[in-house]
Amino acid sequence: MDDIKTLSDVPQLSKSYIIPHNQSLSKPYGLVFYTTKDRSGAQEEALTVMKALEQLKMTVFANCWDNFDDMRECLSEKVARLKDDCCFLRVSIMAHGFKGHVIGDDGSQGQLNDLIRVIDLELEPSIPVVSLT
Repeated sequence: MDDIKTLSDVPQLSKSYIIPHNQSLSKPYGLVFYTTKDRSGAQEEALTVMKALEQLKMTVFANCWDNFDDMRECLSEKVARLKDDCCFLRVSIMAHGFKGHVIGDDGSQGQLNDLIRVIDLELEPSIPVVSLT
């Protein structure tokens, strides 16, 4: 992780991100958060995403969520536990919603930007946060 921090300050690499070849001290993780209400095939879809991430040699965790605030808290706790040896993190949020928002099975809703902010606050500054919302 110290190497990642050091390389993140090198000007000619500032537009690049380097994932360490030797991942014995830092590893890539994948988090899959999904809802099932009115989403037939949601569990199968989540499993497909998990398998794809595992093929990329990521350690993957999944969570079926109902309430937005509970999911945000779970995401924060998971990232806090992973951050010390995380060189790359892929988070998939799978749910119904509307532009920039997701809706939980219980009708609760929240902004995707809130989730991105949670991740950004937990990770080291040398780990870039990229949003594809």
